[in-house]
Amino acid sequence: MPYKQIIPKAKEQKTPYSEPPKDRGRYYYSLSDKKEYNGWSNYNTWKVALNLSNDQSTQEYYQDAIKEGQITDGDSYKDWFKENFESKEEGYYKLYDGWSEAEIDGDVDWDEIYKSHSEEVKDLKEYEKKKLKEKN
Repeated sequence: MPYKQIIPKAKEQKTPYSEPPKDRGRYYYSLSDKKEYNGWSNYNTWKVALNLSNDQSTQEYYQDAIKEGQITDGDSYKDWFKENFESKEEGYYKLYDGWSEAEIDGDVDWDEIYKSHSEEVKDLKEYEKKKLKEKN
């Protein structure tokens, strides 16, 4: 007996990916109407925070900026991000995915990202002190 597919075909559904925004030729997902996403205030905040801490070199880059005082609050974090991740295409910011200026200036909660990342830096400093103390 030949193999017969028993899984019904999915009905076509409209999703946020169904239609690209008119101002860009690529798909992106916006859940700004949601109150919370994976423990963050919204999807775009989660997405930016995730992408910033997704690889070690980028993570060390923002940690150093926090340690050196280049990033001191949410506004300075947004400015630092724009300065360091601006793409050659004007108005877009590149870090794994491209984000428009409207997305970065929109509902991303930079204060929440700063608070999370500065606590991470504080914990890292305490860990390094502890390791140094154990070494001596």
